This record gives sequence, structure tokens and C-alpha cells, in this order.
Amino acid sequence: MVICRRYRVGMTFHDLIAAYEPMTLDLPEGRGVINLGSEGVGVAVDEGSERRFYDRYQDYHAPPRPDMAPDSARVTELFVSSGCPKASR
Repeated sequence: MVICRRYRVGMTFHDLIAAYEPMTLDLPEGRGVINLGSEGVGVAVDEGSERRFYDRYQDYHAPPRPDMAPDSARVTELFVSSGCPKASR
């Protein structure tokens, strides 16, 4: 599956950062989901990267931040919550 800006399973978190995408990080049911704000897309990353995130996060006493995810984290799932915005002409 490829989304409007060519996001796909297998990309790294570094690739998402390089796309200058505004991001937030949510922890629904204890799972880290990175939300890509401009397209209503969320991504989940590989389990090893998620464990490394939680190792860093467990002593942090504030809301989670996307920059806490390892750059090498690989996207394993995409969640789409809205359609692609129409391109302006």
C-alpha cells in the first residue's frame, strides 16, 4: 500500500523525518503509533524499535515525542483515517 506522499511499509523513521512531515506520537493500548499529520496516516514500527522506544520512555515523565523513536525504526503497518487531499491546480 502506498499513500499520497509515497509512504509505504518498510520505510524507516529517518525517511519520514526527511519528508518534513509533522508528526505526533500516541500510545493507544500501549502500542506506539506515529501520526503523520498532513494526510491522516498513522504508522506502527517494528517490535525491536518499539522496545527501544519504551526503554527510553519509561523514565521520561512527559507526553511521548516522535523524536524518541529510533531513526532506524521500520514501518510495519500503515493506518489511514482520511482520504488524500486534492492537489491544488
